[in-house]
Amino acid sequence: MKPEQIALLTGGMDQLPGWPLRPVVSWLLQSAAELGQPVELVSGLCSRLTEVGAPLKRVRAGINVLHPEVVGCSYTWWRDQGVVEEESALHGVTNTSAYIGSPMEKLHQGRESVRYPLFTLADDGLHSSLRELKEAGCTDYVGFPVVFSNGRVQSLLFATDAADGFDDHDLAKLALVKDLLAPYWEIIARQQLCDSLLSTYIGPRIAKRVMNGQIKRGDMELIEAALWFSDLRSFTSLSEHLSAQTLLDSLNTYFETVAVEVTVRGGEILRFIGDAMLIVFPVSEQVSLAQAADQALAAAQATLQRMDGINQQRAEERMPPLLFGLGLHVGSVQYGNVGAPNRLDFTVMGPAVNRTARIEDMTKLLQQPVLISAEMAGLLERPLRQMGSHTLRGVDEPVTLFAPLPAEPNLPHSAT
Repeated sequence: MKPEQIALLTGGMDQLPGWPLRPVVSWLLQSAAELGQPVELVSGLCSRLTEVGAPLKRVRAGINVLHPEVVGCSYTWWRDQGVVEEESALHGVTNTSAYIGSPMEKLHQGRESVRYPLFTLADDGLHSSLRELKEAGCTDYVGFPVVFSNGRVQSLLFATDAADGFDDHDLAKLALVKDLLAPYWEIIARQQLCDSLLSTYIGPRIAKRVMNGQIKRGDMELIEAALWFSDLRSFTSLSEHLSAQTLLDSLNTYFETVAVEVTVRGGEILRFIGDAMLIVFPVSEQVSLAQAADQALAAAQATLQRMDGINQQRAEERMPPLLFGLGLHVGSVQYGNVGAPNRLDFTVMGPAVNRTARIEDMTKLLQQPVLISAEMAGLLERPLRQMGSHTLRGVDEPVTLFAPLPAEPNLPHSAT
């Protein structure tokens, strides 16, 4: 935008006493669009406001998000610290005293700005968030709703430590700043929404690939990986004897227990197949195939140990145990998009994937929770017990299987 256009926008604002608005407006219209992260945008805005002498002690911007665990994120800048801190609020926060009766609740419900001249208000009756600001030296507080095009209300909050608080000119200028910031804030919020939804439903690594353009059907690449296929035991029996909600809770406990251990070790959950899980530990410049295999087995043993504790608690509650079989293998797989033209799935394919699933089938017959292919066993420096040569369904040649040592507790043989 040209300088004369900025002057036309600010109009009478240039005539208002106090700190100059033009440099802040110029930055918002010319440079803010280049900042794609909320921390960068809030930091840049606060820097410009500070440079022109706006009487600000704290600035906080909030975004509501769609996420299974987090309901919103806030980005807070304090003048004394000069950095922007990011915080996440979990679902359920709106039912707590931290939110109920707060300025944020009033702003969201009323969809109008709120103001609290703290230097004139007694501590009695103030919400705890306002008392904390007052104790930090703030004298005035104003919150503006930032209403997106879809009607969702976000927030932009300012606090000052000026002796007499904000004057009318300060409030008018900050209101214009909020209006000019809003479209950039919405763009960032929508980007975060896309990232959050994709990461939640297809995983963070695949989400990054999709966002980078790997979205066409048939977009595939050949990768080396350690492969994990696990299947919950006695699922039919569980579904017959547990209520729908208890069954769902049990499934989620199983999935979460596996996810905690595999993700911290570089594993990537590709899909949930009913009560089964397909996971890859990809090879990269930093991770060799031997390291990926070692991490997969470490995740397996940690999962079994964690599940033992969970099953002890379930036994005390007279709940059936959660037992699963796991096949581990290594190999080359096709990694990418398959499906119908307008409905795709990002997955891995190839003989190595099928073989991993068939190895898991053998855990029932051999009464072992974990079985490992000979190809993976050859990469490991851990003690293993050979379980003999066996014919896998759909595999022509017999294969030799291994189990970890020390031997894990046997799984009872049961149909699924």
